[in-house]
Amino acid sequence: MFWKLIKHEFGTMLRVLLPTLLSVLGLGLLTRAAIWMMSEYEDNGGLTAFGGTMITAMILGSIAAFILVFVFLIIRYVKSTLSDEGYMTHTLPVGVNSILASRLVVAVVCMLLTAVTVFVSLFIAFYRNEFVEGVQSVLRMFGADQGEIISLVLKWLGNTALGMLTSLLMFYAAFSIGFAFANHKGGMSVVFIFALYFGQAIINAIINLFTLVSNFDSLTEGSVGAVYDDSMLVSLIMNLLFGAVFYFLSWLMLKKRLNLA
Repeated sequence: MFWKLIKHEFGTMLRVLLPTLLSVLGLGLLTRAAIWMMSEYEDNGGLTAFGGTMITAMILGSIAAFILVFVFLIIRYVKSTLSDEGYMTHTLPVGVNSILASRLVVAVVCMLLTAVTVFVSLFIAFYRNEFVEGVQSVLRMFGADQGEIISLVLKWLGNTALGMLTSLLMFYAAFSIGFAFANHKGGMSVVFIFALYFGQAIINAIINLFTLVSNFDSLTEGSVGAVYDDSMLVSLIMNLLFGAVFYFLSWLMLKKRLNLA
């Protein structure tokens, strides 16, 4: 039944995910063509304007793809777990953990597909040997070798992905709490979104300040890599802790205070 839940949710998400990903790929191809035309016909003002428009659309479209998928994941959670569909979902022979886990598995797959598609689209649109050589020359100026750069990028990508998953769990928790009230479910959900967000932001700010102060000597000595590693580690731990808290709040509300719309 757990895998059937995943299959059903992913099938529903595909209705939004597939057009979104195809649109981003299309933008990548159009942007590549526009950039080629700009380089071939430099004196044509119309093509230059079109190329600039496509580059802007590519960047904004990449950001919009993540936002659209993220928002629809939240809508699906509310609709299938806390609203009308919740009556069917909670009568299935599965526990609350299975319901939450199925949503998270689908969310991870959808965000991963979106990230890969956006990366491929940006690669198609903007890849040029001159650009890569320019980036490498800048990195060599700071004394960074290829292994260090790959390590830093992988750490940043992993932490960013975990941060997005934690943010998604924050919305799950906020809506789960808000919908536990008898009245003003939407309004209470918004209140708890702000409460959880600012609570997390304040705690993160305090922890990051403490990390910066404790690494002040390393920073003044020029050991930026060590400071970055410590910051990434602290951010990773905080995301794991907040994710666990938000998951527990969602589980608790669905298990003990479920109040379907």
